[in-house]
Amino acid sequence: MIISELYRYPLKSGKGEALPEAPLLATGFPDDRRWLLVDALGRFISQREYAKMAFIQTRVDDRLHFHYQDQTLAVDRAQPGHPTLTATVWADTVPAWDLGDEAAAFFSSIMQQEVRLCEAMPEHARHVDTKYTETRAVDYFFADAFPYLVISQESLDLLNEKLQASGETPVTMDRFRPNIVIKGWEPHAEDEVQTLSIGGRVELRLTKLCSRCNVTTIDQTTAESGSEPLRTLARYRKLGTSKIYFGMNAWVLSGAGSMIQLGDQVTVESR
Repeated sequence: MIISELYRYPLKSGKGEALPEAPLLATGFPDDRRWLLVDALGRFISQREYAKMAFIQTRVDDRLHFHYQDQTLAVDRAQPGHPTLTATVWADTVPAWDLGDEAAAFFSSIMQQEVRLCEAMPEHARHVDTKYTETRAVDYFFADAFPYLVISQESLDLLNEKLQASGETPVTMDRFRPNIVIKGWEPHAEDEVQTLSIGGRVELRLTKLCSRCNVTTIDQTTAESGSEPLRTLARYRKLGTSKIYFGMNAWVLSGAGSMIQLGDQVTVESR
């Protein structure tokens, strides 16, 4: 088995960025879901309600560069002492740096409502429920629930076989917004694996099935949505529940900070 794809998503629910390599930090890939749009009440917004967020591209260097259709914005990253706001992501409410009125105006124009751009503060990172981390403290920023999401290429291949058999169009991996894609497994083998070793340098704990929402129905190149692939997944991926599962949430068990890259060998350490 090898790593075939790596991704991060600097702006939560914005366009993903394919990576050739990245350090596997305890909190997620560097700058993954580090920035967030919040509404006037401080609640996060996402593609679940605003599919056009798929068009927002982010480039991170010493500044932040955003691109949406023919509009661009460059703003400084936050520094200690920056103004703050309160951001709510699901059940978590945390302080975050407010990146200012220029960014707020740029994104409010795109979203056609009042929003502000904020940046996660490391000292106020969110915490994974310790029932999934063997009581270890695992922090992350604005991802939904865990620092990493792992999916096998074969899981997507099986889904696309079923879609094509029903006369539907195959879908691409970006609908599922993984961080790490592994090739060379059986379909959904990730469901049953507890620990993976990557390149012999780092261990990942696969700890919870990822339940899927309507974002999977949004074409990430057109922002158009339909009923697939959730309709097809519902036929074989409910796993005895009312939720639909695809991929596994994960956290770093050992080797945090180690670099991983495309082509790295992946082995199962425990099941």
